Amino acid sequence: SLHEHNEEKRIRKVLAHFDEGNDAALVSDAGTPLMSDPGYRVVRACREHGVRVVPVPGPSAPVTALSGCGLPPYPFTFLGFLPRKEGQMRRLFEVHGETGATIVFFERKSRLRETMHLAYESLGNREFSICRELTKDYEEFINGNLEEWSDISEELRGEITVVIGPPVNEGPASEEEIFEMIDVEMESGDKPKIIARRIAEKVEGWTAKAVYEKVTERKRA
Repeated sequence: SLHEHNEEKRIRKVLAHFDEGNDAALVSDAGTPLMSDPGYRVVRACREHGVRVVPVPGPSAPVTALSGCGLPPYPFTFLGFLPRKEGQMRRLFEVHGETGATIVFFERKSRLRETMHLAYESLGNREFSICRELTKDYEEFINGNLEEWSDISEELRGEITVVIGPPVNEGPASEEEIFEMIDVEMESGDKPKIIARRIAEKVEGWTAKAVYEKVTERKRA
């Protein structure tokens, strides 16, 4: 067994198992290992120990949700299960909300409406999709806007993956907003043309060529 409370203790036993010339498999009872379950510390320790790690593709709720919900699939940030404390959850939304990426996370049905309310307060009104029972008989995608969080049923059942889209564009971006985005994107070190194209895909009223001119203007400043 491997869970969040015994992972560190298991590492030594796992490495000793490999030192004896044996193989081992890390298996999850639902989804892909490490995505919803512990395991990355063991994988890292094995790599540092010289053990070959071979991933086997399998079901992945975040990717499945992005494939079927109809919201922008990339760039996206996967948050796993959210922290239970309201303050920590709110800070997490605020930090990742500033990136402009689609946000994906798991949530328990008993906390879903409260979480969506906090998301609305932290992120503003964005599109969302509640992806329920993915790949199962009762699979369902419930799409809406965060300002309508109170309309979410309290009777939802099954495993839930939530997708929250990027900020909703409200008319053409201002020059000031473009420069702010350029300042953030320039930290990536990518070429100006790549930065310009990436920004143009996120905003209305600006072509990649127009943004590129602002990027070069910013670089000269």
